[in-house]
Amino acid sequence: MLLGRDAQFLGFLGYDALTIPIKEGEFGKPMSASHGYHIGPYIGASEKVSMDWRDGGVSMNRGFAVPVAGVSVNTGTGFGFPGAAKILQMWSALDPKSWTSTLAESVFHNERSCDERQ
Repeated sequence: MLLGRDAQFLGFLGYDALTIPIKEGEFGKPMSASHGYHIGPYIGASEKVSMDWRDGGVSMNRGFAVPVAGVSVNTGTGFGFPGAAKILQMWSALDPKSWTSTLAESVFHNERSCDERQ
């Protein structure tokens, strides 16, 4: 097994990455974990697993490439499930008044009650 300087000399690189979007404007995008190994520009393999909690879905992708020969192979699989957005949509569809309109109506009613007391 190659370690340390020998691995770097041959251009052996490995990486692991975990992506959890929490910035404003990116919140709700799929989370992912990926890792891969490459030996310079000669050969490489990678794997990525993504989960979309908002819209519902999990996917797994694998890739293998030999860039010097111009060859790459990618494969993937995935499945869907009811995400948070769909559950909230179904929840509001069950009630003729969605929870947002109920909240807005409640705030309006409380403001009117406060005005009547004065």
